[in-house]
Amino acid sequence: MKTLAVLIPLLMLLQGHPGTKPEPRDPGWLKRHEGFVAEARKGAIEVLFMGDSITDAWRNPPQKKIWDERFAPLKAVNFGISGDRTQHVLWRLQNGELEGYAPKVVCLLIGTNNVGGNNPEPVASAITGIQAVVKEIRTRSPNRATEPSYHLVLLNGNHC
Repeated sequence: MKTLAVLIPLLMLLQGHPGTKPEPRDPGWLKRHEGFVAEARKGAIEVLFMGDSITDAWRNPPQKKIWDERFAPLKAVNFGISGDRTQHVLWRLQNGELEGYAPKVVCLLIGTNNVGGNNPEPVASAITGIQAVVKEIRTRSPNRATEPSYHLVLLNGNHC
């Protein structure tokens, strides 16, 4: 048993963390992604919410009323998909969800599903996955060579 306790973390180091490897999900998820890409291509987005089910939930009552009153007037979009992990958000960013506009604010809530629920990953996978997502956002920022043109807000789903 002690051998497994040493071997599993060692294998994780050798393989890298799953949270940093961009990965799509099922066909229904891809359809939602394609809808987000179409919305991104319209431009005029100033506030981007990106994340998992906690972000996705702003589409449903009672949060939808608050969204419509407080966030929609700010030209905000909700690109949250329930069940997403860092690797899924990373894939979405690399496949069009941050193209065609330059948000002033990016609100990112991701990583909870990496360490909780079905098939949890090591905490290090979530941490390095979040770092990879932040790096990807910075890389795709229109003014990446100088000051970022946006504010990045990292949210923690455990305190919402």
